[in-house]
Amino acid sequence: MKLAAFSAALLAGLAFASAAQAQWEEVYGAQPHFDEGHRRVTPVTQCPSRGYIAIGTRDVGSAGGGPYVTVVRTDNGGATIWEGVYDVGHDGQIDEGFSLVELKDGTGFVTTGTSFDGSQWHAHAMKLNCDGKVLRSNFYVIPGFGGYYRLVGHDIREAQSGDGVTTNAGDLLIAGYVDDISWQSDAVLLRLDAGLNLVWHRRYDTGVNERFYGLTETKPTYAATGDIAAVGTYGTFWGLDQALVARVDGLTGGLGGPDHCFAEYGDGGYEDFQSIVETQTWPDTGALTMAGRSTSPGLNDDVYLVQTKTNPCSMRAQVTIGNETGDPFFERATDLIEVLHPINPFLGVPVGSFALTGAAETKYSPSDAFLLFVKPSSLHPITARRYGDHRDRVDFGTSLQQNDPFGPQGPGFILAGTTLTDWDGSGDPGDLYLIQPNDGAKTGCQEDWKPDGVDQPWHPVSHDPHIDKFVRQVRVSVKYGFDDTVYQVCH
Repeated sequence: MKLAAFSAALLAGLAFASAAQAQWEEVYGAQPHFDEGHRRVTPVTQCPSRGYIAIGTRDVGSAGGGPYVTVVRTDNGGATIWEGVYDVGHDGQIDEGFSLVELKDGTGFVTTGTSFDGSQWHAHAMKLNCDGKVLRSNFYVIPGFGGYYRLVGHDIREAQSGDGVTTNAGDLLIAGYVDDISWQSDAVLLRLDAGLNLVWHRRYDTGVNERFYGLTETKPTYAATGDIAAVGTYGTFWGLDQALVARVDGLTGGLGGPDHCFAEYGDGGYEDFQSIVETQTWPDTGALTMAGRSTSPGLNDDVYLVQTKTNPCSMRAQVTIGNETGDPFFERATDLIEVLHPINPFLGVPVGSFALTGAAETKYSPSDAFLLFVKPSSLHPITARRYGDHRDRVDFGTSLQQNDPFGPQGPGFILAGTTLTDWDGSGDPGDLYLIQPNDGAKTGCQEDWKPDGVDQPWHPVSHDPHIDKFVRQVRVSVKYGFDDTVYQVCH
């Protein structure tokens, strides 16, 4: 029996080795501008030539206006197909790109972020075709100002469900926040149709600071339209933010259903959630898992993970992960995915586990990007790798996806982030960073990382927010152009 099991594992390992993809680390961004990567790096599955796409922001400094939204599309090996720079509103003012999604119908991509028009910040949505050309774009603005100053679209998803009347599969779901002139915040959700027109919009206010940073759509249970689960921060006026999670009705944005909840997690230090997933694999199907950071175990940041039942007020597991409790270094998670495809069996990471990326400080460097795998139910670490300069530079991950092992990208993962390492010695202050580890989480330049997990006893506190409507849309033009700058950093 032991021999048979060993033979099966060996054959599985050989099978994965034979299907192994190319592994690489690349940076993108025109010199000497500052480029940073944000959410939803995506293996392209619908547009021709496949490859990857990632979004970020380019600060050109004194070179002329901006910052601007930047979108990079590469082939499967990391070579640039196109690198677009977008002035949303065509006014030379500030634009920031925070998230994107590839559309299931193969027509291209939709991005979201925020834009400043000289007096006020607006959330924006911009649809690009597969070649990066702008098809349409909208601002979502706060009518009459009303004391509000900044509206931000921070994450975007394409809806997979709808009732076919008010809502539809193919709608766009945006999570974000609005700041008033004294920088007090309310959480915001927008639902758009495929033409980027508002279906509904909601602002959530409990009297303190609330922000949404990430979201997911849940599978429909009690209605034809799936719920929306969003995460972020719930802040007091003393700056001690707690992590926030909410589950609301996807048809209206309201609360009141059996699994609906608006709750804070944490222990009075600083906590946030940046990412949320709904489990797709048995036996935890429908559970919600959130990732972010916590300072409550000590003065340092640790990765913060919470898993709940379908109702996010019903906690199942809560863990902080770091080099060790109370260590002088920080670790924080910015994105979380469920591992849905088998990977190299020698890693010991089963399907249904979770993978995270973010930043991990070391005694040698301010931070490295990381890929961390945790167990499906306990959320304790399985194995981890760090990527980057490993010395005195800042490198961090902001988004993560797993490739379909039978797709053109091959088995493995794609990470996006930002590197402040001047890899080519040109004085470039920062670049968008793409990392493609193989299914063994290796690039050839990685280092092993062995963090510890500690269970935490903190309990959620639920709230009943005031919910209202406050946004209108305005069609805007976009000025854009293309660059092609890529530099290999792992040889």
